[in-house]
Amino acid sequence: NPLYKIHKICSHRRHKKHKRGNCIRVTFFRCVRLVHFVAITPLKPLYLNTPAGISNLLLKSRVREYSKTMPIAFKEWALVCEALGSGEQSLLLRKGGIAEGKGGFGFDHDEFYLFPTWFHGQVEKIRKADIALPEQAPDQVTVSYAAHLEWSGRIVDKETAHCLSELHVLDASVIEERFVYDTGSGSLGGNGINVAFVRVYRLEPATTLPMQASFGGCRSWVELPEGDFGTMVSVLSDEEHGRRKEVFARVLGLTF
Repeated sequence: NPLYKIHKICSHRRHKKHKRGNCIRVTFFRCVRLVHFVAITPLKPLYLNTPAGISNLLLKSRVREYSKTMPIAFKEWALVCEALGSGEQSLLLRKGGIAEGKGGFGFDHDEFYLFPTWFHGQVEKIRKADIALPEQAPDQVTVSYAAHLEWSGRIVDKETAHCLSELHVLDASVIEERFVYDTGSGSLGGNGINVAFVRVYRLEPATTLPMQASFGGCRSWVELPEGDFGTMVSVLSDEEHGRRKEVFARVLGLTF
């Protein structure tokens, strides 16, 4: 199909060795070849004691027990956070902000919290009727959800990006805007959009934090104070999450 220009993931795994003192750390990578672009996404080592070396990315339980002190959060519109947290959305789509640093934007973290933001124009940019922004407290923020990254890369074919509409609630105009948006210096990479497929977890209970100046700025990632953020329970069943993964893989021509 000419609309789907992303090539299949290479079946082999590559690794690099980093030596420090008497210790060697091995990092695995999955190489994804796309049209005019190669995305390299770090993978965690396989759990070799599981059947057939099944990766920890293939989650079997709805309750996730990773560190409760994970300090990284991804800034996203409050309405998108609610769509992710209610099970209506399984993707993050981002071009990047002007304050992302020298390396530009990337989905650089495997596990992170969702930090709601309150851009007032977001109501008109969501494909849902009769919605309103949740009430915002001026001096605090409530973190209600966390996400686990299962795939990330850059899509450089606009029609392919639009074919993912089943997996998110953003209006088509938002995809158009983000696809072509860039700074005058071209620091955001020109045409294209960064996409992540995630599994979302509800925090029980949610955590409310005092607002800090460090949370501001036109950047996607912020550090949160360490603390107990509660138990994380998947918002989707394993079956529904697996179905969406199949849709995502089919559109992009991937093999998980």
